[in-house]
Amino acid sequence: MEHEKELVALEEIRATQMYFKKVALIIFIVQIIVCSAIMIFLPTIVSNILLQAASIVALGSIFGIVFLGRVALTITKRKYKSIRPHKRLSHYSEPEDMSLSLRNAFAEIEKRQDEDKKYFRI
Repeated sequence: MEHEKELVALEEIRATQMYFKKVALIIFIVQIIVCSAIMIFLPTIVSNILLQAASIVALGSIFGIVFLGRVALTITKRKYKSIRPHKRLSHYSEPEDMSLSLRNAFAEIEKRQDEDKKYFRI
């Protein structure tokens, strides 16, 4: 019974992670468009400090798009930091687990947890 609850929790984590992945992608794309528009159309009107800030935000958005799975996982971990089975499952999850089936991802999480227990055993 506990195993089934954890599979349901993992399913919820995956759904939340996919949601945050889509939202973060939209936010990053909008940031790149706005910053690019500022740097293309307003370079003489806007001060150099704001142009540099816009380029830094655009660069951060590009890195966010590249590491989108990690960003979504980090947001998901923060959301489930107090719920019992979700906290453990999200702690041992990796972005690569999204491409695996639910049972295979659960097996990988269990393997990571066992390795972690073995490492911290005194």
